[in-house]
Amino acid sequence: MLWFFEGTPDEYAIEAHMPHRYRNTTLVTAMTELNMIDHLGYGIERMNRSQASRYLPLPEYDLSNPGEVRLTIWGSVVDEAYTAVLMQRSDLPFDEIMALDRIQKGRPIADDMLRRLRRKGLVEGRKGQLRVAASVAESTGTKVPYLELRSHSDEYCMGVINDLLHSSGPLTRHDVDAAVFPLLSVSLTHEQKTNRVDYLLKKMRREGKIQSVWADGRRVWELT
Repeated sequence: MLWFFEGTPDEYAIEAHMPHRYRNTTLVTAMTELNMIDHLGYGIERMNRSQASRYLPLPEYDLSNPGEVRLTIWGSVVDEAYTAVLMQRSDLPFDEIMALDRIQKGRPIADDMLRRLRRKGLVEGRKGQLRVAASVAESTGTKVPYLELRSHSDEYCMGVINDLLHSSGPLTRHDVDAAVFPLLSVSLTHEQKTNRVDYLLKKMRREGKIQSVWADGRRVWELT
């Protein structure tokens, strides 16, 4: 089992575990007073539940390198059946949601948890080849709402921006938002969509595809 400096990732996600010690107590105290980090240590739990509330895969922590934690946060769907289950079964305990998330990623789960999920009809297949029950999405009729909840990939959205710049020339930020917002999940807030577009534009600029300039007193984006 993988461990943080104190406790396991699951303890933080399920039990709202709060560490009693830190590697650098002085740094943690200073960052807390400056509102740079979560005050009570519940950030990991909140992050997990936020992803689940958006019907997205849960964060993953790679602790294979001693002294280093690598965090992966998904911005798109991995398995439609997992999404359908979360949409229809808001009563699921969070440890079962975590188990379903592991199944959709091909990770093993405990035998007692597997029996619980089988009794609820949420998984199918043999052990070692488990999958979230695809029949859930079909029986609950969630395919259309699912499509509305799913965001297009970053690559697709950046392709749309690139094509629009080719066909229309320089774009204002309003123009970019108008093109990309409809491609994003309806479950995202306006602020989240704005942040997503910020990220896409910065990524395209870092890759040398676009640049921002001032034209007629306003900032526009154009191809390099």
